[in-house]
Amino acid sequence: MIKYSEEQMGTAFHYYMKHGQMHKIEHCFQIFYEFAAMQGVADFIAVHREGFSLHPSSVLYKLHTDCKVYSLLKRKSGRSKAYLYKNVMAEKKSCSAAISELENAGIIFEKEGLYYRSDLIDSSATTIWAFELKLSDWKRAIFQCLQYQAYANYSVAVFPDSKFKVLNENLHYFKDLNIGVLLFNPIDRKGKWLFYPRKGTGKMNEARAYVLLKIHNLGK
Repeated sequence: MIKYSEEQMGTAFHYYMKHGQMHKIEHCFQIFYEFAAMQGVADFIAVHREGFSLHPSSVLYKLHTDCKVYSLLKRKSGRSKAYLYKNVMAEKKSCSAAISELENAGIIFEKEGLYYRSDLIDSSATTIWAFELKLSDWKRAIFQCLQYQAYANYSVAVFPDSKFKVLNENLHYFKDLNIGVLLFNPIDRKGKWLFYPRKGTGKMNEARAYVLLKIHNLGK
């Protein structure tokens, strides 16, 4: 049985996605490696989006704090500065600077002392794929992919094609949890779906809001 290294898998899979070779996935305009979110670090995030992008002068320099502030806000229910200071878990000065950055970019707005998300970022216009690459530990892959479902429309576990038998025997676990399974050969850079997941709604929540702002800023 051929054994592959994590480095081999990662390098080959990045090429596979970057060159649009993945079957049954819409063209992704952005691909991020080791993407840190509120729920773990996905090996790869692939993003298809329409519309919004920040103006070059609107770079968010305090990105983690900006994303945290944005994730705590709602469109119809305002939050006070005191609430944000308490829940962002950052220094007051840093939080205040983040609020100013977001306001200047038109991403949030203030009304009568309360802060709201603007309509600038439309969750429904963005499709997010989260990929976890594993050499063998399918149980760990399920745990991590479940975390990514908090913000991703699709959550997929990727394994070497040599793991077909064990994965096929346990495929019902992935199907029940709507976690995609892709068998991948890093030598010839070819993949085969063992289970193609249903698209999640991508409902805006704290986790998705954090990720949406981060990808829109990083991928301008």
